[in-house]
This record gives sequence, C-alpha cells and structure tokens, in this order.
Amino acid sequence: VKLKATDKPQELGPQDFVVVALKAHQVGDTVDAMRSLLKPETAILCAYNGVPYWYFHKHGGPFDGRQIECVDPGGKQWKVLGPERGIGCVVYPAAEVTEPGVIHHEYGDKFPIGEPSGQSTPRAQALSKLFEASGLRAPVLDKIRDEIWLKLWGNVSLNPISALTLATLDVICSEPGTRNVARMMMTEAKDIAEKLGVGAEETEEVAEEMIEAPAPEEGPVAAAAQMALLEDAGAIGNGARKAQVDRKSTRLNSSHMSESRMPSSA
Repeated sequence: VKLKATDKPQELGPQDFVVVALKAHQVGDTVDAMRSLLKPETAILCAYNGVPYWYFHKHGGPFDGRQIECVDPGGKQWKVLGPERGIGCVVYPAAEVTEPGVIHHEYGDKFPIGEPSGQSTPRAQALSKLFEASGLRAPVLDKIRDEIWLKLWGNVSLNPISALTLATLDVICSEPGTRNVARMMMTEAKDIAEKLGVGAEETEEVAEEMIEAPAPEEGPVAAAAQMALLEDAGAIGNGARKAQVDRKSTRLNSSHMSESRMPSSA
C-alpha cells in the first residue's frame, strides 16, 4: 500500500488519528504544523520514549492536571494539542535509520496503548484494531503509565551508560561495574515512579531481567545489543527531572545521576 507522504501537513487535512513518532525533544517544534491535522475529535498517539505532555491529565491525586515544563516548555503542546487528545503508546520494536528516508526494522511488533484515564474507550479500541489489521500488536492497557515507566527504566540507565562507555548492552549487563551502576539507577527511577503512583513493584522483576540478560550472540536478540541512540538523552533527562515534582518526598542521588548526564558536546 502506497501512502501519501508529504512534509506539508496542511496538504493532508484533518485526521482521525495523528501518530507522533518523533524524538521527544523534537515534538515542541512541530506543534504548529500539526494544527491543520486536527479536528475536534482527533486523537494524538504519543509514540515516543519518555514522559508525554499529557502525563498528569486524569492522573488523580495531588498532581492531577499538572503540566511538566521540562517536557512541554511553555505548555505549548498542552495548549495547542490538548491533553484530552492524548493516548499513550510504548514502542518496543527495534529499528534503525540506515539512510535518509530508509528505516531498517530489526525485530518486534508490540505497541501497547492506553488512555490517561485508564478506560478502554471506543477510540482506543478502534486504534488498536487498526494496528492489529496491519500485523502489529497494540493491546489496550488500563495502566499505560506503568508501561511507560517500564521502558523508561531501561532508557534512564542502559542508554547513558552505553553512550558514555561505548559499550553494547550485552557488555553493560555482564560487567559487574556497569551492571551495578545500572541497577542503582533503576532503583532510583523505581523510587520516583512509586512516589507518582506507578506500580513499580509489579515491574521490578522485569527490570532485574534487563540487568541479568545473557550476552546475545546472533539474530534479533543481538540487534537489541546495539549501542543506544544519543537522541534518547532528552527522554532520559526529562524522566530524571520529573523527580522535582515532589522535592520533599523524592530526591535523586547526585552521584548516580552524574552517570546519566550527557556531555555538553554530545
């Protein structure tokens, strides 16, 4: 199937769904271009790593409705796109941009989605069916934030260590020193997530599996051991700064965080 591709969104007109698959730090600069794609009922699928702009929409608790400045400077996404349009998505497939306009899919077909409210709405079900009709798995989850944090645990620890050491994930997880640092960073991320109401205990075993994974040798598992992309540094930084939402109850250990800060020249 040949789809219409353009760098001028106004040529496409209003859409039922808009899938935002940019790097998190690129989204703010494209908000104005998205205006022409929106109609009152348009839903926006945030298919990128890190915390989405709508995170505290229908969150419940003391932070309900709060905007996150480091994720959405000036609240531009919140104001233009609207939190009510947002649907969460966690992207698990591994892919690589081999050249401009060419994407090489390594493996994976899972894109769990979910509403901020946790409800299984008609639009979420319709979107899930569209994915599945295309051969992709997109289960509708009632706790999409838990899934977002599960992937963020790996991003916040393994990605920066890979960037700083130039080591692949199999080496990071098999060397005692780097494995220990990754585990400590995941523990801090777990503490932050729990303060924000995420069921971290349910995902702790999965995080441990990330650390204890055997060294891959070939095939799809080996593809996952490629060095993490530097472009995900934005998602890492935003996840870390999110701890500032509740400074009294959540603090980041500066010695651990020094491991996750990217060099200014990166």
